[in-house]
Amino acid sequence: MNNILKNLVPLSQQLKCDTSCYHARLDQVTVLQNLLSADLTPLQYETTILYFYHCLKAWVAVFKQAERQLNIPAFARIECHLAALETEVSQFNYQLKPAILIPLPEIKSIEHYLGYSYVLTGSQMGARFIIRKLQKSPLKSRYRFNYYQTQSAQAAECWLTWKSSLDQFSKNSAINQQAVINAALACFNQLINWFECRHKVCKVSIYNTE
Repeated sequence: MNNILKNLVPLSQQLKCDTSCYHARLDQVTVLQNLLSADLTPLQYETTILYFYHCLKAWVAVFKQAERQLNIPAFARIECHLAALETEVSQFNYQLKPAILIPLPEIKSIEHYLGYSYVLTGSQMGARFIIRKLQKSPLKSRYRFNYYQTQSAQAAECWLTWKSSLDQFSKNSAINQQAVINAALACFNQLINWFECRHKVCKVSIYNTE
């Protein structure tokens, strides 16, 4: 998309267009695809949630620091639902032992923060689909699915508000739109690298006998 056309297209649409292939690639990562399987096992489910927990627990500190240092608009503040994740993992039978350092966001501007906010806030829409699958799975009597329950609550309304707020903010401020897009791409790449990492279930999870 050339610069003239970009100036005519809302930033939320630019983000969707420019990140679509990265979004699709993340959706195809095995540890996430497992959630949609009719044969989803407890080990697979716990492993996926533990991936999220370790990553987002590390990221929250970065986002909080950015919120203290930068003038982040209220609509864009990132909610990682860490409390819901902590509730879940405290009841799990497995622990994740990361094989690599967790890739951390580099947030030096409002644009960087907005890019990550786009990806993580938008993930709520996918959570609506996933929670419906989980509630029909054999695991429904075993887990409460706290993370996806919390993440999917009022997702459609929140996402519409977020996009319209971003587009209005972009019109009324001098933000660098390409920098927002680049940050969203960086976020997707970091998530893909983390979820594709070789800390596989049989190697990085240990049974908790307590």
